[in-house]
Amino acid sequence: MKALTLSLILLLPCFATAQNNAQHYKDSLQNLIAHSEGEVKLKAYRKLANIYYAESRADSLKMDTLLVLYNQLFDEAGLQNNIEFQGIARVNTLGALANCQAFDKVIKRAPKYLDYFEKKEAWKYYFVIYNKIIEAYLWTDDYNAGLAKAKEMYEKAKKYENNVGLGLSLYMISNAYGFMSRNEEEEKYMRESIEILKKEDVTMLPFVASGYYYLCQSLMSQERYKDALLEAKEFEKINLLYEEASRSKQPTTWSNLYRILFLAYIGVEDFDNAEMYYLKLERINGGVKDEISIAQGWATIYEGRKQYEKALEMLDKEIALHSDINSVEINVNIPKRKVLVLAKMGRAMDVYNLYSQIFDANNTIRDTEFNANLDELRTQYEVDKITAEKERNRNYFLFALGGCILLASALIIWIYYSRKIVRKNRGLYLQIKEQDRLAEEMEQAREENRKLRLLLKDEVAVSPEDDDDIFFGRLTVLMKEQQLYTNSEISRQEIAEQIGLSDRRLHDCVKNNTGMGFTEYINNLRLSHSRELLSRLNENLTIEAIALDSGFNSRITFYRLFREKYGLSPKQFKQFVK
Repeated sequence: MKALTLSLILLLPCFATAQNNAQHYKDSLQNLIAHSEGEVKLKAYRKLANIYYAESRADSLKMDTLLVLYNQLFDEAGLQNNIEFQGIARVNTLGALANCQAFDKVIKRAPKYLDYFEKKEAWKYYFVIYNKIIEAYLWTDDYNAGLAKAKEMYEKAKKYENNVGLGLSLYMISNAYGFMSRNEEEEKYMRESIEILKKEDVTMLPFVASGYYYLCQSLMSQERYKDALLEAKEFEKINLLYEEASRSKQPTTWSNLYRILFLAYIGVEDFDNAEMYYLKLERINGGVKDEISIAQGWATIYEGRKQYEKALEMLDKEIALHSDINSVEINVNIPKRKVLVLAKMGRAMDVYNLYSQIFDANNTIRDTEFNANLDELRTQYEVDKITAEKERNRNYFLFALGGCILLASALIIWIYYSRKIVRKNRGLYLQIKEQDRLAEEMEQAREENRKLRLLLKDEVAVSPEDDDDIFFGRLTVLMKEQQLYTNSEISRQEIAEQIGLSDRRLHDCVKNNTGMGFTEYINNLRLSHSRELLSRLNENLTIEAIALDSGFNSRITFYRLFREKYGLSPKQFKQFVK
């Protein structure tokens, strides 16, 4: 125990040194970015981003830093007109988001990136970004959207006559069908993709290697194990070319190949070769999940060889590994496989006991799932209830807001037209006052002319028109002094007798001097008198009283004649009196 404690104490400085070294390297790259130019600066950005990329999956703050670095790399590459590093920045941004399962952000950002690289005609990055969108749809189980996007990508590739785009779009169409378990279509499109991409440059080799992996999986899903073994030979050739081109080991592609060969040999019951490739898998893989896969594989091999005790040992190991990660596999799936092995061994009692456990586990799972579903339904009900209430309140608010807007609009329109009417009425009022002034000046001129004619009456012969003018003068004086027009019952004959004329002669006299008939003349005098009454600020007379005092029998007649002559009502006229 002391030795262990001492070892840990001795190791602590090593950990601190490693952390210090990593931070020192980051600081060096930051310093290089700040003091360098050109491609050196771009490469420093990329190296620093690669460090944060590896650390970002478990640390959201480092993910934020990583995204900032990629944006800075993109901007700097743009200043240098380096489309390659711009493409690297955008593709790796989407890759980092997908690595953290932020697929919604990939779907949201990618279309903007597509537009940019389409305008730049940078097809390599354009179609890789298309792949990222499709992968995001597939990993969120929206297979139809992913398939539709892959077909859209294919049409774009045809439009631009781009073989890389055609190969990658066929690759993604195949993947979409694979997610849907439509294996024949998956196989068809993956073969077409491989044939196109094999003819392109070495940068497409990773896609070709992945293509062979998915093609072999599709064939085995159709139980065509011999065909899968044939394609695995081509897969191996591609892996060798890939390592040669990249000048580095590619453990992932070799792991995929060995897994295919293992499963294919299991399928044809060649357990020796299956064991050989499983041993190779063990040397490459690590971690709990890979240990589970290896234990499962050994259980399959031992069962195929009828080494049932060893098979049971591996199944028990698999159960133990699953329990470490709290997997539900230990409750049903693995015990079912144990039942088959025990049945082959003739251990009926063990089969019975294990099936009883499986039955109880199934009931427990079913009860758990039922309760979970019930809780989910309750939660969904509460969420829907809250959402509905929010929606109802929102609708009430929008309805009230709409009503307020309508009322405000109506008020604005009313104010606008009221002001417009007031302006018009004010203009009419001023026009009436101007007409009064002109009429008064004309009356004064007419009076002076009449007086002059009276002075010359004995010296100059008087014409009938002069007589009309003289009699009209008498009529005017009579109306001003006695205001006969205010008597609604007064007749033309009574007025004619007072100035010494016949009824007909009075009509002609008025007509010749005013151009109006006698009734119109009297109504004009009444309207003028009503305006005088309306203009009196100290008298609070009603409109009806003013109509009667002016000689009108009816308020309606008074309103009609007033509006016809002046263009506004008596009430409106009174509003402008000061």
